[in-house]
Amino acid sequence: MDPKLNDAPTSGHPVDESQLEPAGCHVNAARLELPQFDAEDVDTWLLMCENLLLDAGISRQVTMFRKVLARLPPERFRMVKHLAVRHPLPDDCYDQLKNCLSGRLAIAPAERLRRLESLPPELRDWKPSQLYGQLEILYPDE
Repeated sequence: MDPKLNDAPTSGHPVDESQLEPAGCHVNAARLELPQFDAEDVDTWLLMCENLLLDAGISRQVTMFRKVLARLPPERFRMVKHLAVRHPLPDDCYDQLKNCLSGRLAIAPAERLRRLESLPPELRDWKPSQLYGQLEILYPDE
């Protein structure tokens, strides 16, 4: 019988973990938590996700694609399922996902106008930053 086996802890004694893994082998267990999907303002949600991914050092399109796809609720996932089932994924798969979600869920110009018209009449009481924030929601690219 191997004498080293007799030294192995078997009764709940603590194990020195530094002896279990080779030197220089470390696993980063940090998890990236993306925000909950926001169908009301998909462009802002995508921008938030993209910035969090880049801050976490994730810049590969495939990784970004998979992380963002994982945060979509089932009814929105079905909208972009055609992108997820392709093998192999194209090099610009995240850009395609972003364009597809934005194109299908972004606020239509007529809806923007309706929302602008339905803003409260007491706008003169708002701070300029509040009014600007509302306009940015309605017209994010302008």
